[in-house]
Amino acid sequence: MTMITGLYDHFIHNVVLTEASERFGKAQYKTGEGVMAFYHRLARYTEQMVRPPNRYTFKKHYIMQLQKGIFNYLLHKEVTAEHSKIGAILHHAKKAEEGINQTATWYDNRHIMKAGILMERTGYVPRYKGSK
Repeated sequence: MTMITGLYDHFIHNVVLTEASERFGKAQYKTGEGVMAFYHRLARYTEQMVRPPNRYTFKKHYIMQLQKGIFNYLLHKEVTAEHSKIGAILHHAKKAEEGINQTATWYDNRHIMKAGILMERTGYVPRYKGSK
C-alpha cells in the first residue's frame, strides 16, 4: 500500500511541476491584465517549477510576450533582457502601458466630443427607452 501511495505521489507531483513549466512557456500578456499582473503570473509559475528559468530567460520571455506597443517602447528606450535589470524593465513597461492607456482615453474622448458637436449641428436628440 505504501509503495502504491509513494508512486502515486511521485508521479502526480511530477505532473504538477511539468504543468508549471508548460504554463510558463505558453504564458502571454493579456491586454486587460496589465504588465505587473503578467509579471506576477510568470513569477508564480517559476515558484512552482523544479528548475526555474534563469534571470535572463525570465526577462526575455517577459519582454517577448508583451503587447507590440510596449515591446517597441522598451526597444526604443534600449531596455533589453541582456542589459537591463527586472526593475528597469518593469518601470519602462508600466510607463509604456500608461501611455498607451492615456492615448486610448484621449482618442475615445475626442470621438465623444466630435459626436456631441455633430449632434448639436444637426439638431439630433437621442431617444432613450421610456422617452416619447
